[in-house]
Amino acid sequence: MTNYTPKNKKPTKEELFSWGVTDYTEAGAGEWDTYHISAYTATCAGCIGITKAGVNVKDTSYDHRVVAVDPKYIPLHSIVEIEGLGYYSAMDTGGAIKGKKIDLLVKSNEEANAWGRRNMRVRVIRKGKGNGSLVKALRPGPGNPS
Repeated sequence: MTNYTPKNKKPTKEELFSWGVTDYTEAGAGEWDTYHISAYTATCAGCIGITKAGVNVKDTSYDHRVVAVDPKYIPLHSIVEIEGLGYYSAMDTGGAIKGKKIDLLVKSNEEANAWGRRNMRVRVIRKGKGNGSLVKALRPGPGNPS
C-alpha cells in the first residue's frame, strides 16, 4: 500500500496549512493509545468528497493524509501519529466512527477493503480546536471567490 509510507518527521506549519489544518494549538505529544483503524474512500456510493472540516478530497492527491475521527476523542484539526504509518490530519468524521475508532482516507474501495480493520497505537501530536473557522473562511463562496 504505497499511500502508507511512514512520514517520520513532525509536519511543519506549512505542511499543515497545505493539508487544510489551520486551526490548532501547540501542545506536546499525547500518550499512545490503541484505536481500531479502518479505511474509507471519497468515491464510494453516496459519498460527497467533502470532509467535515470542509476540505474537498474527492479529486485530491492523497498526500493530505486525512483521517476521520470521533471529535469527542480527537478534536477536528488535530494532527495524529499512527505508529508505523506516520502523521495524519483529523479533518473528517463518520457515522460509524464512534469512540476509539479512526478511518483512513484511501484512494479506492479496493484499497479500503484490502486494509481491513486493525488495532494500532495512536497519539495526538497537535490538538485541534475543532471549530475550523479559518478553513471555512478560506472556502470559496459569496465574498470568497475561488
